[in-house]
Amino acid sequence: MERPKYNIIMEGAKEFSHFYLLMDGEKKIIGMNDYKTLYSYPFLYEDLYYRVLGCKAHLGVKKILENFLHQELIDPETLNFLELGAGSGTFGELLNDIGIYKVSGLDIFSQAKIAAERDRKNLYQDYFILDLEKLSENDYFNLKRSNFNSIISVSATSLIPVKGFENALKLLPKGGIFVCHVRNDIENTNIIVYNWINQIIEKGIIEEKVRQSCFHRKSIDNRIINAEVIIGVKT
Repeated sequence: MERPKYNIIMEGAKEFSHFYLLMDGEKKIIGMNDYKTLYSYPFLYEDLYYRVLGCKAHLGVKKILENFLHQELIDPETLNFLELGAGSGTFGELLNDIGIYKVSGLDIFSQAKIAAERDRKNLYQDYFILDLEKLSENDYFNLKRSNFNSIISVSATSLIPVKGFENALKLLPKGGIFVCHVRNDIENTNIIVYNWINQIIEKGIIEEKVRQSCFHRKSIDNRIINAEVIIGVKT
């Protein structure tokens, strides 16, 4: 599918608030985190965050993960990834690029699954529409039988509560790989997840293998936003 270039206007927009989309002579106000609307337009999410805001998080995580697998002599084809907050498949596509072809997506929004199937057909082996914080026994069983040995969260970390990450971690077997792209600034909601990750590392639940800073994106007022990529192995 050809990727459109949207007429996105940031003037007067606010961080984590909204932006303006000029389309068919109409100026539409769309929330920065209004994923239901973002996913309803082909590749609008990518155009906003990657082209306009200059987000490079996906590329940074890809490079760090690829280096880790190379250093640890892990064959990418042996990995079975569950991507949390998979959205329309932007990062799942990059997992394929480094030889990881067993990838399933999970998102809370049904629009994300529709967008992934529309924009990147046949990318995911499976796509679950679930609230990680409120998994039923049946939900957990359906996820568990997929035998995931790796879990990753890139762009959705701030949207997933710690309870959701705890439930996801239960899916991993001993030796399973946990990858999280998370901001550590106190002004961001990610700090709660960041502190939780540090706690499970201190408790020995996860053995930290990699902790590396990478460029995330620029804020609306042009400030540099960095984040950390943490890779661990379940003990």
